Amino acid sequence: MAIRVRRLTFALALLGLTVFLLSFAGEKTAQAAPGYLIKDEIAGPYHLSIWASPNPISVGNIKLTIRLAQKGGVDQEYPVRNANFTVQFKQISGPGTENNPKKLLISNVLVATESDPGNYEVADSLAAEGKFLVSMNIDASPGKQKYEFEINALPQPEDRIFSIFLLFMVALFVFALVITYIRQGGKEAKQEAIATPATPTSVGSDEKKNEPINRK
Repeated sequence: MAIRVRRLTFALALLGLTVFLLSFAGEKTAQAAPGYLIKDEIAGPYHLSIWASPNPISVGNIKLTIRLAQKGGVDQEYPVRNANFTVQFKQISGPGTENNPKKLLISNVLVATESDPGNYEVADSLAAEGKFLVSMNIDASPGKQKYEFEINALPQPEDRIFSIFLLFMVALFVFALVITYIRQGGKEAKQEAIATPATPTSVGSDEKKNEPINRK
C-alpha cells in the first residue's frame, strides 16, 4: 500500500511539473519577442507611436500598443485619455486575394482598450501571410482622426512550429513514463504479496499443549 501511495504521489508531482512547463513554454512561444516600434508619426492633432509584437510580425497572434498624445507646448506632450479608439485589419495581398485582388478580407472592428494613461492596446490573429491594411479611427477631445498604414505578415517561423512539436513530444513522453511507472508499481506489489509466505500453523505444538501431564 505504501509503495502505491509513493508512486501515485510521484506521478501527480510529475504531471503537475509538466503542466507548469507546458504553460510557461506556451506563453514564451506566444510572446517570442518584445514589441518593436513600427510607426512614430503625427496624424492631425495627435502624435501616434505604435509598437507591434511579435517581432517580426507573422501569421498568428498580433498585438499593437498605441501611445496617443497631444502637443501641449514647446517640446511638451500630454497623453490623450478616454479616447474612442477602433482598429481594423484588412488583408490586401496573399492567400485568398488572388482571384479578386480588389476585394479586401476585412476583420472585425476591434476596440483598443486603455491600459495606461494614453496607452491603448489591441490584439488580433492574422490567418494568412501577406500585406494587411491597418485602419485606426480615433475620437477624443482634440477631434476625430483616421490613420492607416500597412504591415507585412510573414509565414509562421519554423522555430515556433518546432517548439510546439517539441512540447507535444515531451508531454507524450512524460505521459508514457507515468503510465509505465504506475504499472510497474502494481506488478511489484503483486510480486511482494506472492513472495511473502503465510505463517504456518504449528499443529504438533498445539497437540503437545493439549496432552495430559503425567505426574508420578
